[in-house]
This record gives sequence, C-alpha cells and structure tokens, in this order.
Amino acid sequence: MLRGKAEHALGKLGLSFADFAAAAQQDPSAIDDGAIAALCDQLDAETFPAQWRRALNRLLGEKVGRRGAGPVRRLLASSRAVSRNDALEVLELSGAATDADRLAAAGAELSDPHAACAGRKEAVRKLALVADPRAEALLTSAATSKECGSLEARDVLRRRKRPPITAAN
Repeated sequence: MLRGKAEHALGKLGLSFADFAAAAQQDPSAIDDGAIAALCDQLDAETFPAQWRRALNRLLGEKVGRRGAGPVRRLLASSRAVSRNDALEVLELSGAATDADRLAAAGAELSDPHAACAGRKEAVRKLALVADPRAEALLTSAATSKECGSLEARDVLRRRKRPPITAAN
C-alpha cells in the first residue's frame, strides 16, 4: 500500500495501480481512504494506461465496492466523458448506482458539445432506465435536437407512451 501511494505521488500511475491491485487481491479491506482517493484520481487521469482501465473499474467496483462510492460519485461531474462513464460503471458494479447517478452521467453527456455519437446514444439508453421528470425532459430535448441520439430518444418516448404489454394467459 505504501509503495502504491508513493508511486502515485510520483505520477507512476500504472505501477501504483499494480500495487493497489495486488494489495486488494490479498485483502480488499487493505484499500484505505488514501488508496481509494489515488484510485479515483487514476480513474480521472488522461495518462492512466487505457489497457488497464477495465481492470481499474473492476477493482474499484468489485473489490472496493460501496466504500468507494462517495469519491467515485464525484467523478460523474468530470469534464472527461470517459471518466464519467467509468465512474458510473464502477457504481453499477458496486451496486451503489442510483437513478440520480444515471441522470447525472447522461445529462453531462448530452450537454457536452464534444460528445461522440456513441456517447450520446448511450446517454439516451441510460435515461430510458430512469423514471423521473428530469429524465423525461432530457429525452424530450434530445428527441427534438438534430444531433446524434435523437432517433433513439424519440423511440424511448414513444415506448413510454404505449400501454404496457400484458402477459398472455
């Protein structure tokens, strides 16, 4: 743990992550608040090795779990789309994700002028899971725009207006 924190302080994110992952493998409770903060910093870092991002998400979501939900949740407001998406994935993996988290991540993605088409479509899919007037407003806004994801938003709104399908007897 100590070496991982030292390597993180020196900007050696890959080595730091490897140390934290090894410590968590032996004893997940060894990941303390300082290590959680360092791991969240790595989750938001542009320089963190891309090939290790999935492993970082799993470490935070599955090994650290709900203990890391607070610091991870703050990343939903990140200016980086990949950080927001990874933060929501970590929260989902830990079982700590809420509709408010999904709404925050999707809203940030849809309001990001640099969002990729795939990101906008994924934001609409997240909003489809949320039964909240704010989600409805974001879907309506996305549906009326000329941007990517508008067709998917219209489909979600159309399905919501349709009566539920009943089971056949």
